[in-house]
Amino acid sequence: ESGDIAKFNVSGELAPTNANIKISDIKIDLAKLMSYIDIDEFFIVNHGIAKGSISLLGDLNAPDFKGSLSISEPNFKLPFLFSKDISTEKMLFTVSNNEIQLLENIYSIDKDEKFKFTWKIFMNKWLIDHFEMNLRTLQGETVPLDFKSSYVNLKGDIKTDLNMYMEKKLVEITGDVIGDNVDIVSKLADISSTEKTNA
Repeated sequence: ESGDIAKFNVSGELAPTNANIKISDIKIDLAKLMSYIDIDEFFIVNHGIAKGSISLLGDLNAPDFKGSLSISEPNFKLPFLFSKDISTEKMLFTVSNNEIQLLENIYSIDKDEKFKFTWKIFMNKWLIDHFEMNLRTLQGETVPLDFKSSYVNLKGDIKTDLNMYMEKKLVEITGDVIGDNVDIVSKLADISSTEKTNA
C-alpha cells in the first residue's frame, strides 16, 4: 500500500543463547521513514527503497548479523556539505561478522558523476565500536562544497581523498583536500572573544 513505510517477514527461533532469526523480504521507503526522524540539517532522503534480508544468529547479548540491503536509484541530500542533490545507481550494504559496510560506488551531484564513497561500521555487541569512511573525487572532477559549522564556513570546488575514523569522542580525519576558488570564513575570533568575556 502507498502508505506503508516498511514491510518484512520474520521467521526463526528467539532463544536467548542460540537465536536464529531471519528478517526477509524487507522493503523500506526511506523517504517516508526519514520524514519521522528530525536530522534534516545533516541528511534528507528524497527517494530510495531499501530491499534485502538480514539474519541474527547466536547469543542475543552478542549476536552475529549477516545479510545485505540494496537501495536502487537513491536520491538524497547532505545539507551540511553540499546544497545539491546526490544520487547513484545503487547503494549496497552488507552485514557480516559484526561489520556493516556500504560498498564503494560512484555518486553524482546534480546528475554529474563526481566522487566515490564507502564506509564501514564495526559493532561491539549491540553498540557501535567505531566508524570508518572514505570519500574521493573522480579523476579531473571537483565537488561543490558548502560546509557550515560553528567554527568555520567553507564554500567552493574541491578535489579530495579523505578518510575519517570515529570512535566514541575521537574523530580523526586524514587525507588531501585541494580547493579551487574556496571561500573560508572563520569564526575563531568570535569564539576567542567570547571565551575572554566569559573568563
